[in-house]
Parts: sequence; C-alpha cells; structure tokens
Amino acid sequence: MVLAESKTISFNDFITWLPERSEYRYELRDGEILELPKPRGKHSEVAGEISGKLYLEVTRLGLQYLTPVCPNCHAVIHLKTPPYAPHEVSAMLRNERVIPHDS
Repeated sequence: MVLAESKTISFNDFITWLPERSEYRYELRDGEILELPKPRGKHSEVAGEISGKLYLEVTRLGLQYLTPVCPNCHAVIHLKTPPYAPHEVSAMLRNERVIPHDS
C-alpha cells in the first residue's frame, strides 16, 4: 500500500476528498489516506468467490437485504453498541448527523 497523504484527517474530510471516479481505491486508516492496490489474480478470484457464496447464503436464509460496506463505513457502523444501521451511516455521509468519536 502506498501512502497517498501524510496529514491526519477525519472521516468526513476523507469522504469529501474521495474521488467519485478513480482507477484507484483508497482507505482511511488511523486518520491517514492509503492508496490500495487493485485486486488481481488470486485475490480477485477469492473476493469474487466469497461475494458469490455470501449472496447465495443470504438468499438461502431468506434475508431481506444485504448491504455491503467499505472498511471505513464498517468501522463507523461499530462506533456504538448496538451498531449503527447502514442507512444511519448514509445519513452521516449526507451530513444529516455528526459522526461521534472519542478523539
């Protein structure tokens, strides 16, 4: 992974900065933006296999929906107990709610 920026930023700043259409993928870790390599080869195959099996299991169990989330949103979901629902994180990204944090 390659460090894209060296200053510490907030989740909201990251979402604002994040390019909508980019050939690169980015992740926010400990307040730093990381440029992630594209999945390829075996990594891409494994990701596709896991995604497919997860979809089949959700369908088999008759669950109403499955919302895949990026690692950053997943971390935000677990900032409280019980976890935020995905629609609550979406509201945060639309600035309808402030993201709580301890720092």
